[in-house]
Amino acid sequence: MAGKNGGLLFLVVILVVLCLGLGGGGYYLLQEEKTKSQLLEEELDQVTDLLLDNARTGRIGDGKLFVLPLEDVIRVRTGERGDSAL
Repeated sequence: MAGKNGGLLFLVVILVVLCLGLGGGGYYLLQEEKTKSQLLEEELDQVTDLLLDNARTGRIGDGKLFVLPLEDVIRVRTGERGDSAL
């Protein structure tokens, strides 16, 4: 799907799982958060680099960053699709 300025849109999903290490190599889930954001293709590298630079601790539980092409957007209330739904 193309954005308002013509660039391709991507959906970035940030999954952060906070764990507490237990003896014997197990982990206890403390908290899980998911944040979603739509980005134009030209913003993608800059934003993902910024997220990685600021979120990485090098320890288990730093989270995951999923980057997916955004094929369509539908506003449920009106049925609008594409750019007009944004």
